[in-house]
Amino acid sequence: MRILFAIGIAVSALLLTSCSNPDTTGGVAVTMSRDNASEFPDGSCEGSREFTDELSTGCGWIYPNEKGYYIQPDASLRYADLRDADLYRADLSDADLSGANLYVANLSGADLIRANLRDANLYGAYLRGANLYGANLRDASLRYADLRDADLRWADLYGADLSRADLRDADLRDANLSGADLSGVKADSSTICPSGMKWGTAGNNCGF
Repeated sequence: MRILFAIGIAVSALLLTSCSNPDTTGGVAVTMSRDNASEFPDGSCEGSREFTDELSTGCGWIYPNEKGYYIQPDASLRYADLRDADLYRADLSDADLSGANLYVANLSGADLIRANLRDANLYGAYLRGANLYGANLRDASLRYADLRDADLRWADLYGADLSRADLRDADLRDANLSGADLSGVKADSSTICPSGMKWGTAGNNCGF
């Protein structure tokens, strides 16, 4: 009887183990998937479920204002709450950031080529050295934004609020500034106007 009892206990233990395996495996799979989706700036620029050994990719998870967003090219971040977010050298080329709240966010050195920032709130945002080539900034708020050394070539700034923005050393060649509020803009002799002429030279068309 003792032998049969011992065998019964062993069989029960095996059954319990086999039943718990799917849950354990599932938990590990989820954990591994989350680990692969590294936090910014060391995540994969191919997506949140991809793995990379590279560092400082400019992609990955961020958690501003208790919400999680994955930063990568072509990201869909419409109306995202990115206030005060540290996105230094983020890769957001071709991303949709229309209506996003980027109030005083750090986007210095960020890649925003052809990004859609229409109606975005970039009040006081740090965009020093950012690449905004061909970006859509229509009706965006850029009041007090730091755009020093920013590449704004071919950017569409129609109706944007650039009042008090710092555009020293910024490149605005072929940018559309129609209807933009340019009151109080800071510029210097290195600021390049839409016509290609430098600010301060006779005949420039900066408008500020």
